[in-house]
Amino acid sequence: MKMMNMKHSKKESKEMATHAEMDAPEYPYGLCLSLEKEEIAKLGLGTPKAGTRLMLHAMVDVKSVTVSDQADGKGYKSMSLQITDMALEKPGMDMKETAKALYGKG
Repeated sequence: MKMMNMKHSKKESKEMATHAEMDAPEYPYGLCLSLEKEEIAKLGLGTPKAGTRLMLHAMVDVKSVTVSDQADGKGYKSMSLQITDMALEKPGMDMKETAKALYGKG
């Protein structure tokens, strides 16, 4: 599976900034996950330091899909995903550990 960087392009960042002095977000709204103490413990992460890079593996259910067409040729498309199972690991960890975290098997 190919990993895709979701960072805004310079053009997208410029369009997101409404005031010259305002910093535009680097990534689109909705791509930031928040995990609380219970979820962090369930994933066995300990307390990673800010800036630590982790690999996310997830199973999701597609909850909704919205598609619309407009006369000017522009359209809208979105989908809502519900994460049902996930694992976080440091890059380079054994894939058996990931499978065990996701599925309870090695």
